[in-house]
Amino acid sequence: MREKWADIIGYEGLYQVSSLGRVRSLDRRVLCRRGDYKRYKSTRAGSVLSPGVASNDYLTVSLSSGGEQKTRTVHSLVLESFVGNRPSKRHECRHLDGDRTNNKLNNLSWGTPEENGEDRKRHMAERAAGTLTKTKLSREEVLEIVGILKNKSYGRPTYKEIGLEFGVGASSIHNIDHGKSWSWLTGVSGAN
Repeated sequence: MREKWADIIGYEGLYQVSSLGRVRSLDRRVLCRRGDYKRYKSTRAGSVLSPGVASNDYLTVSLSSGGEQKTRTVHSLVLESFVGNRPSKRHECRHLDGDRTNNKLNNLSWGTPEENGEDRKRHMAERAAGTLTKTKLSREEVLEIVGILKNKSYGRPTYKEIGLEFGVGASSIHNIDHGKSWSWLTGVSGAN
């Protein structure tokens, strides 16, 4: 999945959230005060925010607008910006792989408490059986990366550029390219 950015509802022009679960502030002009009399506008550069971890293990970010600061969960921002508001007050965010820190769009959906409970039972059974795997990349993303890597032309992105796009390190892309990881899916042997 290539990273896509969308405005955060209620914070348009100030903050965006990505399909990979990252949150960034945008460049903006802010009113500053020097002493008691002079006011001037300064440009504040945007940047990717570092999320905090709440006591329930969900990732959170603090957003400010009009002098008011709110802490929001990253998974809610992703779903609201890419899918839409909760279908009803009863609905909550589901982390399909059971990892509360994996806020990629393809791992999230709105669901009822009952559906979330079923997910938890399934994850516990998978953990007990040893079949639950935690990976940063989905099969679809790995195949997309392989497609990019097959382009051997001069303009092909570097491992680092591809890694940034998919939210992993350059070494992960190198390992895919050389058959050190995901070779069962890609068919790439370790001899490359």
